[in-house]
Amino acid sequence: MSPITDILTVALGGALGATCRFLAQAAMPFSSRWGLIAVNLTGCLLIGIVWRLQPSRALSLLLVTGVLGGFTTFSSFGFDTLTLLREGRLAEALGYVAVSVLGGLALTAVGWYATGVLTQKI
Repeated sequence: MSPITDILTVALGGALGATCRFLAQAAMPFSSRWGLIAVNLTGCLLIGIVWRLQPSRALSLLLVTGVLGGFTTFSSFGFDTLTLLREGRLAEALGYVAVSVLGGLALTAVGWYATGVLTQKI
Protein backbone atom coordinates (compact mmCIF):
# COMPACT_ATOMS: atom_id res chain seq x y z
CA MET A 1 0.00 0.00 0.00
CA SER A 2 1.15 3.54 -0.67
CA PRO A 3 1.45 6.10 2.14
CA ILE A 4 -1.67 7.88 0.84
CA THR A 5 -3.63 4.61 0.86
CA ASP A 6 -2.42 3.94 4.41
CA ILE A 7 -3.59 7.40 5.53
CA LEU A 8 -6.98 6.99 3.86
CA THR A 9 -7.40 3.52 5.37
CA VAL A 10 -6.69 4.83 8.89
CA ALA A 11 -8.92 7.87 8.32
CA LEU A 12 -11.83 5.69 7.19
CA GLY A 13 -11.38 3.39 10.17
CA GLY A 14 -11.06 6.35 12.55
CA ALA A 15 -14.29 7.88 11.26
CA LEU A 16 -16.10 4.57 11.71
CA GLY A 17 -14.66 4.03 15.19
CA ALA A 18 -15.45 7.54 16.43
CA THR A 19 -19.00 7.26 15.08
CA CYS A 20 -19.44 3.90 16.81
CA ARG A 21 -18.13 5.41 20.09
CA PHE A 22 -20.58 8.30 19.83
CA LEU A 23 -23.51 5.95 19.15
CA ALA A 24 -22.50 3.51 21.89
CA GLN A 25 -22.13 6.23 24.51
CA ALA A 26 -25.41 7.86 23.43
CA ALA A 27 -27.19 4.51 23.87
CA MET A 28 -25.87 4.01 27.42
CA PRO A 29 -28.54 4.47 30.09
CA PHE A 30 -25.99 5.80 32.56
CA SER A 31 -23.44 8.60 32.86
CA SER A 32 -21.00 9.29 30.06
CA ARG A 33 -18.11 8.29 32.36
CA TRP A 34 -19.47 4.74 32.64
CA GLY A 35 -20.29 4.76 28.95
CA LEU A 36 -16.67 5.66 28.27
CA ILE A 37 -15.46 2.80 30.48
CA ALA A 38 -17.77 0.39 28.63
CA VAL A 39 -16.49 1.62 25.26
CA ASN A 40 -12.82 1.46 26.29
CA LEU A 41 -13.15 -2.01 27.83
CA THR A 42 -15.00 -3.26 24.74
CA GLY A 43 -12.20 -1.82 22.60
CA CYS A 44 -9.63 -3.69 24.71
CA LEU A 45 -11.50 -6.97 24.22
CA LEU A 46 -11.73 -6.34 20.47
CA ILE A 47 -8.05 -5.47 20.10
CA GLY A 48 -7.16 -8.72 21.85
CA ILE A 49 -9.27 -10.59 19.32
CA VAL A 50 -7.85 -8.73 16.32
CA TRP A 51 -4.27 -9.09 17.63
CA ARG A 52 -4.71 -12.86 17.93
CA LEU A 53 -6.10 -13.15 14.40
CA GLN A 54 -2.95 -11.49 13.01
CA PRO A 55 -4.62 -9.52 10.22
CA SER A 56 -2.75 -8.22 7.21
CA ARG A 57 -1.04 -4.85 7.50
CA ALA A 58 -3.88 -3.12 5.64
CA LEU A 59 -6.56 -4.71 7.82
CA SER A 60 -4.55 -3.89 10.95
CA LEU A 61 -4.34 -0.23 9.88
CA LEU A 62 -8.08 -0.18 9.28
CA LEU A 63 -9.20 -2.07 12.39
CA VAL A 64 -6.55 -1.41 15.06
CA THR A 65 -5.19 2.03 14.24
CA GLY A 66 -8.37 3.34 12.64
CA VAL A 67 -11.53 1.77 14.04
CA LEU A 68 -10.32 0.85 17.53
CA GLY A 69 -8.15 3.96 17.77
CA GLY A 70 -11.21 6.08 17.01
CA PHE A 71 -13.53 3.96 19.16
CA THR A 72 -11.49 4.07 22.36
CA THR A 73 -10.25 7.26 23.94
CA PHE A 74 -7.40 7.78 26.34
CA SER A 75 -7.73 11.55 26.38
CA SER A 76 -11.30 11.39 27.71
CA PHE A 77 -10.15 8.88 30.33
CA GLY A 78 -7.45 11.34 31.44
CA PHE A 79 -9.90 14.24 31.49
CA ASP A 80 -12.50 12.31 33.49
CA THR A 81 -9.87 11.20 36.01
CA LEU A 82 -8.56 14.73 36.44
CA THR A 83 -12.12 16.03 36.83
CA LEU A 84 -12.79 13.55 39.63
CA LEU A 85 -9.54 14.53 41.35
CA ARG A 86 -10.29 18.25 41.06
CA GLU A 87 -13.71 17.62 42.59
CA GLY A 88 -12.03 15.90 45.55
CA ARG A 89 -13.44 12.50 44.66
CA LEU A 90 -10.20 10.59 45.22
CA ALA A 91 -11.74 7.16 45.89
CA GLU A 92 -13.90 7.39 42.75
CA ALA A 93 -10.91 8.54 40.69
CA LEU A 94 -8.80 5.64 41.92
CA GLY A 95 -11.63 3.19 41.24
CA TYR A 96 -12.10 4.65 37.77
CA VAL A 97 -8.40 4.25 37.00
CA ALA A 98 -8.31 0.72 38.42
CA VAL A 99 -11.38 -0.45 36.51
CA SER A 100 -10.17 1.17 33.29
CA VAL A 101 -6.56 0.00 33.39
CA LEU A 102 -6.87 -3.41 35.05
CA GLY A 103 -10.15 -4.17 33.27
CA GLY A 104 -8.61 -3.14 29.95
CA LEU A 105 -5.58 -5.37 30.45
CA ALA A 106 -7.76 -8.29 31.54
CA LEU A 107 -10.16 -7.96 28.62
CA THR A 108 -7.33 -7.64 26.10
CA ALA A 109 -5.94 -10.91 27.46
CA VAL A 110 -9.39 -12.55 27.44
CA GLY A 111 -9.94 -11.53 23.81
CA TRP A 112 -6.52 -12.83 22.80
CA TYR A 113 -6.84 -16.09 24.69
CA ALA A 114 -10.46 -16.85 23.76
CA THR A 115 -9.77 -16.19 20.10
CA GLY A 116 -6.81 -18.57 20.29
CA VAL A 117 -9.05 -21.25 21.80
CA LEU A 118 -11.73 -20.69 19.18
CA THR A 119 -9.26 -20.76 16.30
CA GLN A 120 -7.00 -23.42 17.83
CA LYS A 121 -3.95 -21.10 17.75
CA ILE A 122 -2.73 -21.70 21.31
